[in-house]
Amino acid sequence: MASYSLASPAYLKIWFHAAKYPHRPVNGVLLGKESEGTVQILDAVPLLHHWTSLSPMMEIGLELVCLEYYTG
Repeated sequence: MASYSLASPAYLKIWFHAAKYPHRPVNGVLLGKESEGTVQILDAVPLLHHWTSLSPMMEIGLELVCLEYYTG
């Protein structure tokens, strides 16, 4: 079983975003890497507040995350 480590900036993004929209579900992506059996979550990217399932808007958000983090 893997262990997880959550970086402070990622935790704060999750917490503050959820606090800003307490009446809505928040959907997003956690970004990180695996090192020596530990998954290190380094960043969080909040995407949507309205649709929590796979939708065209979610696909666009995921594509933008891929473009920013994997080609930049």
